Parts: sequence; structure tokens; C-alpha cells
Amino acid sequence: MRCSIVPPYILRNIARNGDEADRALALAALELTSQPRSERQAPVAIVAGTLVVPTRAKRRTVYDARQSEELPGKRARTEGSDESRDAAVNEAFEGAGQTYDFFREVLERTSIDDRAMRIESTVHFGRGFSNAHWNGRQMIYGDGDGKYFRRFTASLDVIAHELMHGVTQYAAGIGFSGQCGALAEHYSDVFGVLVKQFARKQTAARADWLVGADLLTERVNGVAIRSMKAPGTAYDDRIIGRDPQPSHMRHYVKTSADDRGVHINS
Repeated sequence: MRCSIVPPYILRNIARNGDEADRALALAALELTSQPRSERQAPVAIVAGTLVVPTRAKRRTVYDARQSEELPGKRARTEGSDESRDAAVNEAFEGAGQTYDFFREVLERTSIDDRAMRIESTVHFGRGFSNAHWNGRQMIYGDGDGKYFRRFTASLDVIAHELMHGVTQYAAGIGFSGQCGALAEHYSDVFGVLVKQFARKQTAARADWLVGADLLTERVNGVAIRSMKAPGTAYDDRIIGRDPQPSHMRHYVKTSADDRGVHINS
């Protein structure tokens, strides 16, 4: 299970096509992305079996890793505390709240597990870490390398995408490889877009249907990580590569990479 927003093939392209500094950060991001795998594989029943009193109230906590790789980090903001001076802390906190509101108001689901689970997030994870992911228990956000990627808390659809992996974990528990994994990524892409529409009060026709539109810097020739309205057109850049997503099932990509193509085929 590797529920990260930036696919490994983009990071490998940066390592291959960028300069030495790019290569170092991209390889480090690949390593950090794969490290939480053992945490994600913790049996759901153990976590889900914890007694939780159902409530309509949001329960959010944001921690600051201070560019370390230790989780969860120092507590930075929780329910009832003042707004932080740190933009990433506030974005993680508010993004979790907007995602919670969508599931509560639209689908009548109470938090990730439908049992009022506390939504925990860690910001400033690692140095220049270009990814965000759900590790089976909490959200983890990097600050981006500053060259190709901005901070990952700045994109609401990324926050919702990754939290949706938690919903899928509790609601379905489907595998994260091949077509099962591609479906899991697809659900997260769709709900990431829907939460953004909900927060912006947009109709489907007015929405951009882009995933991670706020991530790429001006240096990159692209508009997002993925495009739900025009797959395969999100980016075409000499460093991060060209969007490989097929636009029709007849072009389904069979590969052993990317957990057998979970992001490519989402």
C-alpha cells in the first residue's frame, strides 16, 4: 500500500532529468514515500476496534515535524486553539475540516472511519519532501522541493484525495495493486475533486477537474498532477516528464512499476 499523491515515475523522472540537487531530493522523496509502508499495513481491525463515541463534532490535530522524519511531531493546532502563524498548519487543519464537512453533510459519514475518528496530520515532514500521503493512521505533508513542487498543504484536493484513502481503507479495504489499486486511486482523485467543488460551491461544469492544480511551480510546463477531464494532458515537461495516463480502458497500462500501475491507470 503506497498512498501518495505524487507517483513514483514523476520523482524518478526528476532524478533522471534534473541536476544533482534535484536528483538528491527526488531520491530522498522516493525513499521517504516507501518508508511508511509497514505502518500502513497495520491491521485495520486493531485500529477500527478502538472504542469511539460517535459525535458530530470535528476532531482535528495538526503536528509539526520541523523537517524531521519523526512522527507525529510537536502539536501545533487542535480544536479550540488559536490559528497558527504557520500557513501549512492552518491549511492542513482547515483542509481536514472541509473534507470532514463534505462527508458529513453530503454523505452523512462521520469522519474517516464513520465513527468520529480524530483526523491527525503532520506538516513539514522531511527536508524538501515532495509528497503527501496517508499512512494508515494519519496524514503526512512535505513542503515540496520549492523548485518543481510547492507545499502540499496548499492543495485542498490533495488533502481530500489522501484522506479518501483512509475512507477506502475503512469502508472497503481493497488491495492497493493493479486494477484494485487503480480504482482506489481513482476514488481518491474523484473525491478530491468533489471536496474542492463543495468548498468552492462549484457545479461540476464549472470545476476544473484537476488533481493537484496548486502543486506545480511556474517552472513546470503543466497544470496539475492529473487531469480527470482530459487524462494524459496534465503536464508535458522536460524534467518531470509527460503525463502517461490513458484516456480509455483500451489503453490500460500493464506494468510492474507503480504498484502495477495504480497512478497511471487511476
